[in-house]
Amino acid sequence: MPCQTTSHCQTCKQRHNALCAAIRARAASVCPLVAEFETLLPGAAPTDVSLKGGRFGILHSGLLLRCGPETGMDVVSIGEPLGEAFRGNREMRVTAVVPSQVCWYDVHEVEAAALRDPRLHGALSAAASHAAGLRRLFTRIRSTLTPLERLAAFLAICAHRLAERDRMGVLRLTLQCRHEDIATLLALSGAQLDEMRDELVQRGLLFVLEGGEMELPLPAQLEELSTLDLPMFNRVEEIVPVLPRMAELQRA
Repeated sequence: MPCQTTSHCQTCKQRHNALCAAIRARAASVCPLVAEFETLLPGAAPTDVSLKGGRFGILHSGLLLRCGPETGMDVVSIGEPLGEAFRGNREMRVTAVVPSQVCWYDVHEVEAAALRDPRLHGALSAAASHAAGLRRLFTRIRSTLTPLERLAAFLAICAHRLAERDRMGVLRLTLQCRHEDIATLLALSGAQLDEMRDELVQRGLLFVLEGGEMELPLPAQLEELSTLDLPMFNRVEEIVPVLPRMAELQRA
């Protein structure tokens, strides 16, 4: 489904982030970038995002695990590209943590446009730099943290990206990906992962419910246990008008 023929792009909260805004800015150009819309489901076969297939994806909703022999394993958050432009030789695959929606572009059109458009080229470079930083973070998690700290860090990162509060204000998180994928991401065995999960439950930092759902009653303590200064979720919320916001602050 072409995104720009529906309200999909018009209502997307990511339309203001650097990469999506740079792509949208080309809508009036001679060579606009038009996306196809696809949903990736947990448990499905991994999706190749190495660009060899000619596609360049940006995550619209959900959360993905990404793995490659050169890059290791990390996560892809909303508004971030699944692969890296101009690096089609890097083998990478993604699997969905929850049902996740992707905007696919023709990678050759994206790269050709970036060579002519400094704004788009800069946004792609910034996205690649962010992805490299996230890979370094997960390398540090796997190599320096204890098993319990690794799981705490992963849940804290997922909480920033996926968790929602219910009517009672409790933070809820649902993970539908395979048990072994999380274990691989954190360099743990399946038994170790189960043991660390039970430890978090005993500490009152995690309640495990049905269907992959869990409650995080003390998210600040969970993040503190991870011992990391975790990057905040990069979702771009609705922009607050400047003048009304200034007036509100002055009244306060």
